[in-house]
Amino acid sequence: MKQLLVAGVLAAALAIVPAVAQEQGQDQKQDQQQQRREQMQQRMAEYRDRLKLAPEQEEKLTGLLKEQMQKAREIREKNQGDRRAMMQEMRGLQEDMDGKVSQFLSKDQMVEWAKIREENQQRMRDNMRRRKQQ
Repeated sequence: MKQLLVAGVLAAALAIVPAVAQEQGQDQKQDQQQQRREQMQQRMAEYRDRLKLAPEQEEKLTGLLKEQMQKAREIREKNQGDRRAMMQEMRGLQEDMDGKVSQFLSKDQMVEWAKIREENQQRMRDNMRRRKQQ
């Protein structure tokens, strides 16, 4: 009788564990999506302020940034473990983005865009150095 009770409790526990794990995975995915949305909003606020974007420019840039984020995610997934290939594709993605942005930003805005881009690259390099030191 005890063995049946233990087996029943064990079976119930094993049935619950995958459901809990799946729920935690969904929560984590939702957290990541929320984090990406917040990052996008922060980036757009910075671009809006520093580039002094007109509403039409902001709309175009938002669309391009969403597209770029998706492509960057695909590049990271595709090149896992091959850092050199990933960086090469990312550079191409950035150059493509610069070409598209130059079609609707003024020369002064493009100068500021280049500054922002360099600051972002430096921030990424600093983050990578910190990770290596840990």
